[in-house]
Amino acid sequence: MRLIAALVSLAPQERPASAEEVRRQLASFLRRPGLSQPETTAPVTGVVAPTAPSPTLKRRRLLRLGLGTAVVTAAVGSVPLGRRLWSQLLPGQGDNTPLAVQPIDAIQALAWSPDGTHIVAGQWPIEEGGVAFIWSTDLHETLLTYNGHHGGVLSVAWSPNSSQIASGSSDHSVQVWDASNGSTLLIYQGHRDSVPGVAWSPNGRWIASGGADNLQIWEAPSGHRLRSYPHESEGIRVLAWSPDSQRLIMAGIRIVKLWQVSL
Repeated sequence: MRLIAALVSLAPQERPASAEEVRRQLASFLRRPGLSQPETTAPVTGVVAPTAPSPTLKRRRLLRLGLGTAVVTAAVGSVPLGRRLWSQLLPGQGDNTPLAVQPIDAIQALAWSPDGTHIVAGQWPIEEGGVAFIWSTDLHETLLTYNGHHGGVLSVAWSPNSSQIASGSSDHSVQVWDASNGSTLLIYQGHRDSVPGVAWSPNGRWIASGGADNLQIWEAPSGHRLRSYPHESEGIRVLAWSPDSQRLIMAGIRIVKLWQVSL
């Protein structure tokens, strides 16, 4: 921490010329006697309270994540309120300039296709119905516009093979549509309220959807409902499957729940 603070406080012409030079100085600094401390293991009990990483572990993380992250990590607790963290980065090690900008109103949801080739966005209705867009990954081109919903598009999820998209809406429906041409493949109407949470299982077989009414799991190809979980008084805002498609986590306004899925 002392070395990082010293580097940040240097005048630009006095700072190391490269990230490699800074990493060399960090490594040399960490080899000084008295810096290493033994890591401890928390006792095994019914409930284990979270513990802060040991100083040794913190230093290892700084070296592994690289200079830019290291400086930001070190500065998080000390940057005055309102000051930008990136102002603490050394020259050439951080860039606050976006790769692309897409001027557009009322975007409610975003998702990158699993194959990394497209981005889908859901929009709240500006005039009549909400729409979903498929963009190129550089945001330079709108490849497709989906107009199937009569309300705002609040959530979007890609199929694992990147060929289809499920979108949840304030019109109480979840619609599954073809990502290549925008044709509607399925309209799921099992909800009685808006659907701000949609997640496609990694195995491609199921879709989970939830909102102010409840959480439901249904077959992606047919829309056949497989499971309906109890009404959530807090509502459901977001959903996510575990990588093995065996568990489902949901978050509401003031609650998070983890479910074991047995289908």
